[in-house]
Amino acid sequence: MFAEDYSRFVEVSDLTPKPESQDQPQPQRRRGRTVTQQLNRMNERYEALFASNRDILEGARVLDLASHDGRYSFAALKAGAAHVTGVEVRESLIDKAQETFAFYGQDPGTYRFVCGDVFEVLGGKSSTSTWCCASGTCTTPTGTRN
Repeated sequence: MFAEDYSRFVEVSDLTPKPESQDQPQPQRRRGRTVTQQLNRMNERYEALFASNRDILEGARVLDLASHDGRYSFAALKAGAAHVTGVEVRESLIDKAQETFAFYGQDPGTYRFVCGDVFEVLGGKSSTSTWCCASGTCTTPTGTRN
């Protein structure tokens, strides 16, 4: 499964609670999903959005809006996309994405991350991307898929 094969996305996630140490309690993470919940969620989204649409993704250029830590940009590449551009406002998440892509040996020529507000980065320009993903919902020339 995708999440088990690429579990580093969960390991570095701020959404997964870290084990508490008796010496230094860790702050509660936003959304506080368990590792199992994170893995299940990643697998479900991968299957619904990417694996089931390999024929559409093959060779596509993907624009991933609010790309977070790049997990779905990576999923698009693994499902056959030729290139992904991720737009994320938080530099720390772009850093995590780039580190994780490098960890898995992803060719740097197949992706690009841009730090900034989606509306400012796009500047009202239309995209020529085949797929446009935002927070787990993808729009294709044939419609929206959740």
